[in-house]
Formats: sequence, structure tokens, C-alpha cells
Amino acid sequence: MFDKHTYHAQNQPVEPMCPQSNIVQQATNDQMLIEMFLHNRSSHTQRAYRRDVESFLECVNKPLRQITLGDLQQYSDSLFQKNLSPVSIKRSLWAIKSLFS
Repeated sequence: MFDKHTYHAQNQPVEPMCPQSNIVQQATNDQMLIEMFLHNRSSHTQRAYRRDVESFLECVNKPLRQITLGDLQQYSDSLFQKNLSPVSIKRSLWAIKSLFS
């Protein structure tokens, strides 16, 4: 039976949500993380996101694990100073932020 807050299976085996055979490999360095982030995206999207991420990393000159919110904010400001189109700025920032999510 179930109520509006919880569901209880009665006498039913529960299947694991993430079977052991589907464990995702973890990135061991920045380049591997970027490649995993780009996986299964269209070639066009991969080129654009790779360019955005590489530009960001060149600007901050730090490994990914040392990047702070302040670094992202400074990079965002630099994009606006380059007079890029709003769409280009949004895409670039979205690509970089999604890398960290």
C-alpha cells in the first residue's frame, strides 16, 4: 500500500537503482573530466563547449579543482568586456557552469 507521502512495496524484491555493472568511471585529471563532460554531445556542441572551457581555463590559469566562484565571476566580466553577443556569453557561461555541476 502507499499513502501520499511514501510508497512501501509489500513482499516485492527491490531492484537496485544503479546496478554495479553500470558504475561510472571517475575522472582522474582535468582533461579526462572535460572529455567525460563532452561525451554524448553533438560534434558541434563538443567543439563549442571545448573552446569555451579551454578559453576559461587559459584565463584563470588554475586546475579545475582550485577554481572559485570569484574566478567564474571575473571570467564572466571579461566576456562582457570583449563585446561578445549575449547569446555567445550565455552559451560560454552555461558550458563552464555545467562542467562544475
